[in-house]
Amino acid sequence: MPWRHGSHGRGGPALPSLSAQTSTAVSSGLRSARQGRTLYSSRKHQRSSLARVLGTWRPSANEPARKDFPERLAQWLHVSDAITLRTMQQRVAQAKCTAVDTTMTSASELNRSVDQLRSTLASAVNDELQRLLRESRETGVDPDPDVELALHQQVFDDMQRRMEMSVDALRIHVRQCLSRHGESMARLATMDAALDQMLAGREQEALSTRVPALLRQRFEQLRRQHAEREAAAQVELPLASTPESSASPHFSRDAGHWLPQYSLSLQSVLLAELEHRLQPVIGMVEALGQTSS
Repeated sequence: MPWRHGSHGRGGPALPSLSAQTSTAVSSGLRSARQGRTLYSSRKHQRSSLARVLGTWRPSANEPARKDFPERLAQWLHVSDAITLRTMQQRVAQAKCTAVDTTMTSASELNRSVDQLRSTLASAVNDELQRLLRESRETGVDPDPDVELALHQQVFDDMQRRMEMSVDALRIHVRQCLSRHGESMARLATMDAALDQMLAGREQEALSTRVPALLRQRFEQLRRQHAEREAAAQVELPLASTPESSASPHFSRDAGHWLPQYSLSLQSVLLAELEHRLQPVIGMVEALGQTSS
């Protein structure tokens, strides 16, 4: 999504006058923060890793020209949000440092917290998916597609909830730290909180419904491709086949089987979503680091 490096929201096209008004409000809000240039980190604003992963499964031959950040953000906002943005400008401009204290948490300490959380969640994703594959191998038969899809979906849902709670807690902690590091950082923390509140619902809808729908399509795509390869291999088998060649290959002995491939796809999506959720946190920490240096 625009606020967190990528994906587009749902909801029909806004009226031109509203879109222009909202886009202007967003631009003004970013300027009034006076740290907007570092809000999303010093890197160029590009498609998120999550959008890139999902895009590899559904390539678009005629992708429209990308709009700039305020225009894309305006696509996520309603009529009332334009008024809220105006109010947010005042809140950001009036944000005050709670208490300047150079002994408070530093950017390097916050970076370590980000790295630790990323490592913990990435390991949890890998462990859960490896567990599913191991349990499926131990049955000794080819996996039931409906059962495997349901089991993988459950892991996906559980990991999404865990990431949401963990990253949100860290994000709040980083805001609190920024609010004690001077007025510019306090404005940045205020703006992050306001935009998070405004866009969280739309982001959650996209992550909890649209992404799983694309994963189900990926699941069926891999199954179909594997079935086609199996059918082609059967046609090419010699008439005098050996018992080994005629046996039904189980996925534990077949690196090209659809289930391990789908597990890898699911892992890629979860890790990309983790980075997507961490982007605002990373941007604030980098802004703090630039101010402190």
